Amino acid sequence: GHCGGVLTAARGVIQTPQFPRRFSTPLHCRWVVDASHHANSQDSSIVVYFTQLFVSGGLTFTEFDYYEPDSTFQLGGRVIHTVTEQNVTTVQWLMTPRHYLVIDFSLERLEGNHLRVLDDLLEVYGFNITYEIRSEVRNTSCSVIGCSLSGHCYASRDFRDYWCACFEGFFGPDCGQGPLCQSTSLCKNGATCRQAGAAVVICMCPEGFTGTKCEVPLLDDGCEEEDGCTTQCPEDATGEPCACSPNSIPLTRDRARYEGTVRLNNVSAVRTCLESATCTLKPMLTKQISKYLKSSNLSVTEDLRVIDVGFSGEVRFHFWGGKRDGSRVR
Repeated sequence: GHCGGVLTAARGVIQTPQFPRRFSTPLHCRWVVDASHHANSQDSSIVVYFTQLFVSGGLTFTEFDYYEPDSTFQLGGRVIHTVTEQNVTTVQWLMTPRHYLVIDFSLERLEGNHLRVLDDLLEVYGFNITYEIRSEVRNTSCSVIGCSLSGHCYASRDFRDYWCACFEGFFGPDCGQGPLCQSTSLCKNGATCRQAGAAVVICMCPEGFTGTKCEVPLLDDGCEEEDGCTTQCPEDATGEPCACSPNSIPLTRDRARYEGTVRLNNVSAVRTCLESATCTLKPMLTKQISKYLKSSNLSVTEDLRVIDVGFSGEVRFHFWGGKRDGSRVR
């Protein structure tokens, strides 16, 4: 089917042929959003909302100061976003102050290039995204992940309002209330349960708690910075946090504590392991992260620990390193 073209209207829709149905591949499309003719173009930007984005690759956004679709005359071309498996569920919109935004979509095959969660999304292909020429991003927009992978994001005809239409069995403004959240014992200490897709549960912790199920109390104010000490949690993450003691690690002038996060792609395997009594994920991750840090030419790394592994595949870890290595660690 036909796709692409020059878009000069103040708002509009950009979609793959026959959305949400299958489309023929290979497919190559180019849309050009041209905001140069708008009276307030000097104060406006081009905003794209990823309302229904189900492809995990092949989609690139390039901004230009000037662009002629029918010639090779272009000024200031810069790629500002490329959709990948890693960011398709985290980036919900993009904005450029330039007058031209070129959107390229190139896909050789359908298989392996789409989000696949729940029965309701097994037969959804391509994308249906919206754009506007305006001075700021609407804070009411939604997306696939904004609807917890459990509903479709829709926009009103004038694009002023967005909402999630939940699949059967899910409810709430973000469709985050699903069957797995019905268990009252899943999230602890008054945490809010949010289900994302068929198998992932995220516990939104209240202030003062952390952990996969919000079961770990955060440290109190018993150890102030001026006390010259810091505390660490016991190996058993379910235990009580440490208090200041002679065994605390002293703060030194040349050392700093770094904390980082990584996201594992195979969420179902992570969940299966965490639910097993014999899960060895933490030791394995500690070994791999340690290997990576040693290859990064840091002056020193000490006391590396994996703090938490979440059901969504997010891994939190920390270690002690040299203060002068701060920029390299980042």
